[in-house]
Amino acid sequence: MKKALVTGASSGLGRYISIELSKKKIKVIGISRNKKKLETLKKTIGNKYFDYVDFDLKKIDQIEECCESILKKEKFIDILINNAGIYKQSNLQNTNISEINDLIDTNLKAPIILTKIFSKIMEKKRKGHIIYISSIAGKIPIKNASVYCGTKFGIYGFGSSLTKELKDNGIKICTILPGGINTPLWKKINYKPGILKDALQPKDIFKIIELFLNFGKNVNFNEAILMPTIENF
Repeated sequence: MKKALVTGASSGLGRYISIELSKKKIKVIGISRNKKKLETLKKTIGNKYFDYVDFDLKKIDQIEECCESILKKEKFIDILINNAGIYKQSNLQNTNISEINDLIDTNLKAPIILTKIFSKIMEKKRKGHIIYISSIAGKIPIKNASVYCGTKFGIYGFGSSLTKELKDNGIKICTILPGGINTPLWKKINYKPGILKDALQPKDIFKIIELFLNFGKNVNFNEAILMPTIENF
């Protein structure tokens, strides 16, 4: 049975990805700090295709220990989906140091550390897929979101470089850069281009994930940009 690690699995896009992967008989190990929502998701999917670790990825110094416990139980992770992220609509001077650290730790440091740990195991078996759910903000700067954009530009650059590092080791890398997605996150921050239902849907992102996972060994599919038609950059 293939196994996938999905960060930010308890709600929104991460929850949708977890459910859809389980339908394809891929066991999902979800990471989130919301244990209650993870328990609910486990009841929805069932024990065979879902397990979880309630962990806050901002605890950078504890990520390695968390991963070791996952690998001790699961032995191997075929697919790593770095989905967890936080958003802050604020100019630099109105973003406090704690918020800066949270953005960088969650959106950039944590995916890099997770990738380092799991890609090492993947390299030994010369197989694996790693996905970064970035943002269009990783390609096109957004006013009054400078730190957030910095983290998303960073993960895009990291994924692009890593593709070159790992391309001969059997590991595939893909960075997905979507515009606004109809998830609870955007409900909280007031989706400005229009009605949220006209934004991207979680199923749109999963179609890209599915496409990426189904390509043969001879194909590199390194990045995908998805934009709702109502957004104008």
